[in-house]
Amino acid sequence: MDWSDWHRRYESSPSLSARLRIVCKELAAAIEETPAGPVRILSLCAGDGRDVIGALRHHPRRHDVTAWLLDTHEESLARGAKASVAAGLERQIRFVQADAGLAANYSGIAPADVVLISGFLGHIRQRDLPGLFASLPMLCRRGASVIWNKHRVANDGPAAVRAICGWLADAGFVESHFEITDEDGYAVGRARFRGRPLELDPGRVLFEFDKERAV
Repeated sequence: MDWSDWHRRYESSPSLSARLRIVCKELAAAIEETPAGPVRILSLCAGDGRDVIGALRHHPRRHDVTAWLLDTHEESLARGAKASVAAGLERQIRFVQADAGLAANYSGIAPADVVLISGFLGHIRQRDLPGLFASLPMLCRRGASVIWNKHRVANDGPAAVRAICGWLADAGFVESHFEITDEDGYAVGRARFRGRPLELDPGRVLFEFDKERAV
């Protein structure tokens, strides 16, 4: 898949644009709710980071934030790095070319105050989803927020969304916000971690991409 071409859909898809708007809003709210002091953000499969940039651009706590954005697509990361400089966020955002599906790549940067799982759940092997959400306590501090989204029609639709809410609850998360872009669009959720953090297992594979999926 040409990921640069995929990201251009934000300019033409009302549903994707609505998803981005909600994710930015919830990310800004999660930062605001984090206790005073430094705020650590992890964004998995971050692409060009337009959600993080959008949330931080005018946020009153932008200077508290250090965000690590992991992705393997060099062109997207370069585009995001350029956009972060234009927004004056080059000191806050670090674009890391690394496989977000490998727990080892979070060594030294986890646990975080906010974890962003946006725009890729439909692209990975669906059998990996339960393990990914069960692994989030390795990436989160107690009290951390996780922001996620999933298409409501493709890849099992409503059943998958219900399952994600259940997996989060099983991992110790309490729902803070849930919103949909439209009936045939995306579900966006934010949940607060109230469970027990787990030590990072650098040998764990969190997920792998499914090359046959395109949503």
